Amino acid sequence: MQFRIFLQKLNRTISIFILSIINAVLIVVSKIFSFAVDAIVVILGLVFILSSVSANPATIFTQWLYYLSDPLILPFKGIFQPVTVGGWFILDFGVLFALVIYALVGFGIKRVFFSLNKSVSESLTAVKLHVF
Repeated sequence: MQFRIFLQKLNRTISIFILSIINAVLIVVSKIFSFAVDAIVVILGLVFILSSVSANPATIFTQWLYYLSDPLILPFKGIFQPVTVGGWFILDFGVLFALVIYALVGFGIKRVFFSLNKSVSESLTAVKLHVF
């Protein structure tokens, strides 16, 4: 009888340990993913603004931003043609479209991480309270 109680406590302890690790990993991965999506959105926003006001592409900062954003924009190149307004104001809707798509996909994946984390946290609480 005592051996059975020992096994139940061991099982509960192992379950708490594993669920705690899964919870911690989910939190870290979701934070890294959130940072990456936020960085992509900021980079694409800056590229849209700089290209809209015809920023000098010879400066180091704009070259660096265009270098970072080129692989991100590549799948969306050619969907929309840039529109010139007033002779110097260029609206590149391909960049804006890429920004919106990355933001929406990122938001959706963030929600998945949130749901997974909530589910694991609820399971962890249930195990700690010994409610099944």
